[in-house]
Amino acid sequence: HRDLHSFPTRRSSDLSPNEPCTRGQVLTYIYRWNDSPKSSIKNPFKDVRPSDSFYNAALWAYEKGLFKGNTLNGNSPCTRGDTIEFLWKYANSYPMNPADNFTDVPRSSKYHSAVSWAYWMRVATGITPTTFEPESACTKAQVVTFIYNLEHSHFMDWLKISDCYNAGTLEIDELNPNKEPHQIIKAD
Repeated sequence: HRDLHSFPTRRSSDLSPNEPCTRGQVLTYIYRWNDSPKSSIKNPFKDVRPSDSFYNAALWAYEKGLFKGNTLNGNSPCTRGDTIEFLWKYANSYPMNPADNFTDVPRSSKYHSAVSWAYWMRVATGITPTTFEPESACTKAQVVTFIYNLEHSHFMDWLKISDCYNAGTLEIDELNPNKEPHQIIKAD
């Protein structure tokens, strides 16, 4: 389901990995990683227009709870902290033990929970062993790396299975896509 080759670039062969990502691009990367699902909400943003390349991604992100408020600033650089916070919210803001190894992300930081999650899930590392640089612009290479690491952490698979189990049904196909026919286990 996750297409890591469909990220928006100027040319398909030009990722420009060290170029800073805008907030709209980060949301578009996450949106395309999720197969560009349709959103059914009315545009809540006062600064996002249907002509913006990130329009559908912004609506989807808002609907999924990745972003709140009515001003996206989609063409502004996205910080490393905001990028990790978007991914953390995508992962249902899953709580983790605090990671206090980054001196620039104290427990009082708005990014502490998201950075702790990213650290423990190995989605992201610091710029140095003791700094995360949450206010630095996130490069395209960093965004792609964070998404790749999340994809390969199997955390999302576990979360999906856990959500299905908690809802009372778990499709066997979620565990084994080669299993036929579809079977459903009902939790007692």
